[in-house]
Amino acid sequence: MLGPALQSPQSRGTVDIERRVALLEKYESWRTPVHVNFEKVVEPELWKRHNENWTDVLALLDKSQQLAKEIRRSIDLASRRVA
Repeated sequence: MLGPALQSPQSRGTVDIERRVALLEKYESWRTPVHVNFEKVVEPELWKRHNENWTDVLALLDKSQQLAKEIRRSIDLASRRVA
């Protein structure tokens, strides 16, 4: 939130960022989180299938992002022809 990333609240000039940070810190401190080591508690084959699905999802997201870039380029070219 406070970093220099292009779309971070800080970079976008969010006016009440300190209040938002304080609210998040308050929320985080309301109790100790429970950490679960899913790899140890889930059946190995089930965990393997989950990881495979996760890998497939990430690959599909990347493929979708590339397609979106192509679409944006196509729209940009079409708008230049119309203008």
